[in-house]
This record gives sequence, structure tokens and C-alpha cells, in this order.
Amino acid sequence: ISTYLFYILSSLFLVITFLNTNFFKNVIFNSLFRMYLWIHVINLVYYTSVEFGDIESLKYLSAKSVQLFIFTFTIYFTYDRFKSDIIKFIKYICISSLFLSIIFNFPDFNSRYYGIFFNPNEFAIIMVYGFALLLIKTKNTFFETILIILFFLFILLSGSRAAFLGVIIAFLINFNFRKTSIISTLLILILVYFFEDLPTISRLVNEDIFFNRKHEIYYALETFYDEFWFGNGLKNYAYINPNIISYLDQKIDFGAHNGYLSILVQYGLIFSIAYFFIFTKNLYNALVFLRKKMKNDYSYKYFYFVLIYTLVNGLFENSFSGINFFQGSLFWLILGYVVYDVNFKKLNNENSILSN
Repeated sequence: ISTYLFYILSSLFLVITFLNTNFFKNVIFNSLFRMYLWIHVINLVYYTSVEFGDIESLKYLSAKSVQLFIFTFTIYFTYDRFKSDIIKFIKYICISSLFLSIIFNFPDFNSRYYGIFFNPNEFAIIMVYGFALLLIKTKNTFFETILIILFFLFILLSGSRAAFLGVIIAFLINFNFRKTSIISTLLILILVYFFEDLPTISRLVNEDIFFNRKHEIYYALETFYDEFWFGNGLKNYAYINPNIISYLDQKIDFGAHNGYLSILVQYGLIFSIAYFFIFTKNLYNALVFLRKKMKNDYSYKYFYFVLIYTLVNGLFENSFSGINFFQGSLFWLILGYVVYDVNFKKLNNENSILSN
């Protein structure tokens, strides 16, 4: 049902968008949304020039376009209240996920815990966002302090090493990379030593951290080399060619669990250069802006965490290259807002200078 519902809603929003000429003129082609617009252009040019007529890639193209249209619509019409609304939304999602998981799938403490989700890593990411939000908020009620502890406990139960890294990143950013953050990180490491039987700690201590990831990186690179210039198509954004996998490695769960390699596999070298140029240019401007603003506004500090954590997690997951992944959607939405915010303030400053 979810697949058909996704197609129906995506198609409906796509039709409404194309029929609304004012939306195109005033919003989609708004110069402040240039980052989103260039991604649309890259995808459209790639599809029409490399794989025109491929239905599965057309589905990806349409879904990605709808995703960015929705983000554009959201940012444009909620700009004045975006920060408070998105913080409330994330807080609601994280707390709801926590308590629904406890109610409908109470942990047994013997295996990796995934709550109400199908994947423990996905569950852990939600818990990290909740943990970081309340940590960065600093002034918490007694109930919110309990929530911080619960979020941390469930991160350990999930067995996700990348999520545990997210906890450390949250501390470093919260204390602005000062000595306090380093001391806090050391205290966390000492604390978790006493919980070595929990899935995350057990995996950190007893397993080769890069056991499956090193194979995935190797085969993703081989897949990229096979279609070096123009990639494997829009539909294959996390693709590893099954024909190149060794017989001895067949039992490993493969997929390009790396956001950066996923882009290379998908687009090939030529279009990846264009994609990463737009991506890194806007990302750099956003991070510089947030570093200046986050000292006086915890919302900006939290946005900074979301971007940094997603980039780090991109080394292990397709965190920003997919369509329906919660972390990827949140990343592109917040990045789009910050880029819009930077450009909006810059435009207002230029107009004020000209008027004076």
C-alpha cells in the first residue's frame, strides 16, 4: 500500500505543481532556490541525454522532483516560522518513535533493537536526532532530561556504531569543540565501557568495524569504474553490480552504503562533478553561516549538527542520495532553508545599501 500511496501522492503533487504557473514563476524559479533548481536541471539533462525512455529512472526523476518541490513550497511559505516549526516536528517524531517502540516492541536487551522500524540503523538515527536536539537545547525540564537518557540507552541498544558516533558529534558541537566537549566524550567512552554487553558496545569491541563496509566500498568503486563516464542511471543510486561480486562474498548484504559513492555510481564522473560542485558550494556557505549564527540561537546549532552528522553518516549509509530516507529528507530540507536564509538576508542587505 505504501508504494502505491507514494506514487499517487507524488503524481498528484507533480501535476498540481506543473499546472500552477504562478508557483513556477514566484517559487520554483525564485533565485533564492537556485540550489534546488540546478539539481532539477542536472537530473533532467541526465535523463534526457543518457537514459531517455527508462521508466524506472523516470520514476526516480519524478519522485526526486516532487521531493524538492515540496521542500521549496515548505520553505517559501513557512520561512518566518520555519525554525520553530521544524524543531517541534523533529521533537514530536523522535519522542513518538521512542514511546511507540517501547509500547509495541519492548526491547529484549539481547539483540539489536529496531523499535517500530524495520531497520535498527534507521531507528538509531531517529534516536540520535532526539538526543542531540534536547542536548543542544541545554535548558531542559526534568522530563526532557529523562528523555535524553532514554534516547542514549536506545542508541546503545540499536547496535548502530554510526549512531554512537552521532552522540559524540552532538557533544562536540554542543560545547563548540572546547575542552568541555573532549572531556564529555571521554566520560561517555568510560561510561559505555560498563555496558559492553549491549549490542552497540559489543559490536564496537568485538567486531571488525569495517568488515562489510570495506567490501561494499570495493564493489561500489568497481561498479563506478565499469560505467565511469555516465554512470548506471538515476534508478541505480545505491547500486552494486551483482555480476562483479565474488562467490565468497555473496552472503554479505551488499549495497553502496556510502552516499558519496552512490552519487558516482548513479551519475558517472561527468554529471557527478556538476552535482558535487553545486552540493559543496552551497553546503560550505551554509556551514559558514551557521557557525556564525549558532552561538546565539540553538536552532542554528542544531541545524549545524544535522548537516555535519548526515555528512559523516554518508560514509556508511546512503544518507543524502536517496528519496525516502528520513535523514536525507531532513538534510536537504534544512540545507535548502539555510541556503535560502543566507541568500534572503544577503539580498535584503544589498537592497538596504542601494536604498541608502
